[in-house]
Amino acid sequence: MNALTSFSRRRKWRIALQVAVAILAFGAIVVMVNYLSARHFTRFHWSDRGSAELTPRTLALLRSMTNQIEVTLFFDSEHKLFVPVNQLLDEYQAVCPNLTVRKVDLLRNPAAAQTTRTRFNLPPETDDNLVIFSYGKRSRVIPENQLASVDYARVDNPDQYEVSKRYRSFRGELMFTSAIADVIAPRQLKAYFLTGHREHDPKGTEAQMGYASFADLLAVNNVQSESLSLGSAGEIPRDCDLLIIAGPQEKFLPAELDRIEQFLNQGGRLLTLFNLYPVVAGTGLERLFAQWGVVVGANLVEDAEHGQDGQAAVFTTARFGQHPIVSPLRDVRLQVMFPRTITTARGAGDVAGTTAAELFFSGTNAVVLTRFDQGQPVRTGRDERGEFPLAVALEKGGLPGVASERGGVTRFVVVGDSFLFGNKLLDYLGNRDFANQVVDWLLDRSELMAGIGPRPMQEYQLSLTPAQFSGVRWVLIGGLPMLSLAVGLLVWLRRRN
Repeated sequence: MNALTSFSRRRKWRIALQVAVAILAFGAIVVMVNYLSARHFTRFHWSDRGSAELTPRTLALLRSMTNQIEVTLFFDSEHKLFVPVNQLLDEYQAVCPNLTVRKVDLLRNPAAAQTTRTRFNLPPETDDNLVIFSYGKRSRVIPENQLASVDYARVDNPDQYEVSKRYRSFRGELMFTSAIADVIAPRQLKAYFLTGHREHDPKGTEAQMGYASFADLLAVNNVQSESLSLGSAGEIPRDCDLLIIAGPQEKFLPAELDRIEQFLNQGGRLLTLFNLYPVVAGTGLERLFAQWGVVVGANLVEDAEHGQDGQAAVFTTARFGQHPIVSPLRDVRLQVMFPRTITTARGAGDVAGTTAAELFFSGTNAVVLTRFDQGQPVRTGRDERGEFPLAVALEKGGLPGVASERGGVTRFVVVGDSFLFGNKLLDYLGNRDFANQVVDWLLDRSELMAGIGPRPMQEYQLSLTPAQFSGVRWVLIGGLPMLSLAVGLLVWLRRRN
């Protein structure tokens, strides 16, 4: 019987060459696929919550950005917000190659954390979780409390009385896109707090009258703030991007009102917040706003149905109008204290290109008190009931063919409560969100923020009894390995037969 004939040497070389060509072709295909996918890729979001999918406004900004932005994620990697923040920054990087992210774990890498503190002039011992956007010498620091809204619930247990914190909505995209727009802005924006009429103090730390927290909010938004007095022939500076009149309690001089009116006619931006104290005598600003079609009520609004701590004049509201300022705030509530009505006069939005909108309202069963005795509100049987507006935003474009000194578009917001931006209430419920939206709109940053709002955060908790937990443990420890062994045994038996 003849032995089996082996392959010839030529045939062996031909087979080896075919294998080599196949390997090279496969390698070339892998390289080409990776090359094309790195430059022409599409991301798909399969999650039903869409927690990381960017809005068209953010995509437009990132795709048009040529500046090199550095993001420092100064965060504890074990924190609940680290994962959504990190995922969102990955989405930003995927769209914009000019954005780089540097991660610093403030607990596991103390040396890098200290270097970051020194670089960005952070307090030496700060352990706050921060996201820092920087471009050149400009930077914006976003603390943890601005990334998500929180619900606090009191929990009783046998050992102690504690407070449980649960994140309700995530505002990462709103804050990150705003930060990028701020740091690449062509110049430093400036706001002036008007003084001389017993207004809220922008440096004050008092719970209600202090406005230090609001001044810090402006600083976080890269808006420099100073105090300004219009007395003694004072003028509104040319670099004033935003004039703030927070809770005046004394009358304005005619000359001061003339300068404010001139500021508005030149396309200025104004934020005015009233409170209850000068409701009877008035400040003079009421007549000025009436000329623009905004009526400041000489009254007090009470809403016992939504009152807090047994006070009908201290209440919460989640009733918003139709305006870019409040459109992203549909799932938040505001806390107000002793508010007055702020309404638009009939036809105010139809005069000379003026657009006015009422921003938020009381509940539908609120009461307006219009009678006062020695400055104190008095209830009568004829007090009006219903839903009442508490803030108005107005915009008026410049006249065609007429140059304006301050940009051509007048914008102002009038709020019937000055305490909601005070130190005590600013961080309560959605007051800070509302303040950020007001500032962005007045400074022409609302177009960028349109359609970017808080996104709900869902938490899932698996509760198991001890018996169920033991069953799961034995399935993982013994069941899965035994299943793999059984499958392997079946394959071996099948091949043997």
